[in-house]
Amino acid sequence: MSEECSDYVDCRQVLKRIMERGVVKVYVTRHAVHRLIERCSSRVKKISDVVAADIVRNVVRDGFYKASTQRIYIWTSSYLLVCTVDRALQGVIVKTVMTKQDVRDEVRERLKRGLRARWSRIVVELTQARSVSH
Repeated sequence: MSEECSDYVDCRQVLKRIMERGVVKVYVTRHAVHRLIERCSSRVKKISDVVAADIVRNVVRDGFYKASTQRIYIWTSSYLLVCTVDRALQGVIVKTVMTKQDVRDEVRERLKRGLRARWSRIVVELTQARSVSH
């Protein structure tokens, strides 16, 4: 009898389960915080943990969602969060942050329509990021 791979995670299914619960945990990687600072560098020279968490929280709260098997895209008019999910953490992991100008045309075409999510609670956690400056 063959064994199935148990570490495969379909982001669409996990996102559906998270949306049904109404509570989302968002983990932001250090790379995503650095990209956020780069994208905001014209306006802000230093971003504290609180400001970075608030920006991500606002995008998660007000954004549109589109999920593929490997990624979740969350976007607003200002930012695009490229995410994945972790079954063990039961949350969304933000891998990188982009602005509209940074997104290629084929990605922009894919993100024409998305779902809205109504969260009752959003928990944002920055992983190993402490008041990073550009």
